[in-house]
Amino acid sequence: MSSFIPFDRSQPYLLPPDLKSWLPADDMAHFVVAAVERVPMSAFCVPVRTGGKAQYHPRLMLALLIVSYANGILGLS
Repeated sequence: MSSFIPFDRSQPYLLPPDLKSWLPADDMAHFVVAAVERVPMSAFCVPVRTGGKAQYHPRLMLALLIVSYANGILGLS
């Protein structure tokens, strides 16, 4: 399997001290993250890359896509 750029949703940052402090406890993003964590990795088609920069994790990208669509952000234009 390909290597992915590491990410940790519980990693503290300088300001705010924790990413979870940006969102209220009842925000939809928490539900989306929990739902995406239940998707088996075999559901993702990840191309094998032999060089270059590591890829973003498929679960991170899927959660971002779902939250973006739910908030009406449909493209990069």
